[in-house]
Amino acid sequence: MQQTQQTEQTQQTEETFVWRIRNYNDQYEKKQTISSRLFYTSRYGYKMRLKSHLNGNGDGKGTHLSLFVQITKGEYDALLEWPFKRKITLYLIDQIDQQRHMYDKPIQGTDKLPTRFRKTHKG
Repeated sequence: MQQTQQTEQTQQTEETFVWRIRNYNDQYEKKQTISSRLFYTSRYGYKMRLKSHLNGNGDGKGTHLSLFVQITKGEYDALLEWPFKRKITLYLIDQIDQQRHMYDKPIQGTDKLPTRFRKTHKG
């Protein structure tokens, strides 16, 4: 799994994390699995990252983009409610064709992950 500053750009505000994937077509062709940087959901929140199989995973291989939320051990875990039951909303924003933006309805808990989005076009 390789990442450099050239392949991603992140931005975070309270409860919003933006992961912009650069060089998408190159990474898609290499069939790479990529991960965002680790982030917290809030100042004393859950620690997590986004992970994507750009060419799909499992049954979705070759037909879907697979996107996962991975919760990791964090500094404030003792202060948090477990199991994780927060709502997560994922949006896919097409930087070229604004008619192809996609989003998923909010999902709750880790038993609903991963969330897959059907590809509307390559790249």
